Amino acid sequence: MDFSLILAVCMHKVPEGLALGALLLGAGFSRAKTLIRVAAVEYTTLLGGVVGMVFLPQMSAFWLDAIVAHVGGGFCDCTLARSHAPDILFSTVPSPTC
Repeated sequence: MDFSLILAVCMHKVPEGLALGALLLGAGFSRAKTLIRVAAVEYTTLLGGVVGMVFLPQMSAFWLDAIVAHVGGGFCDCTLARSHAPDILFSTVPSPTC
């Protein structure tokens, strides 16, 4: 694996951890509990990397493509739903009645 890819993943996790920590602190968690929970959530990236290194070399290209397509479709669905949510929620068009 290329070092730049590992560095990019690590750099991506820093703001994510800070955002999660801010949310937990805002919800009233102590600093110690927040640190433990953020570390546990971010640890899943490391765990996923290890699982991927163990199982992906034996997996066929078909299943890798299927997994990537499924994850990509989920991201597209989330993005489209969020980008149109204000239109749906604050629409002045009356909803049809039966």
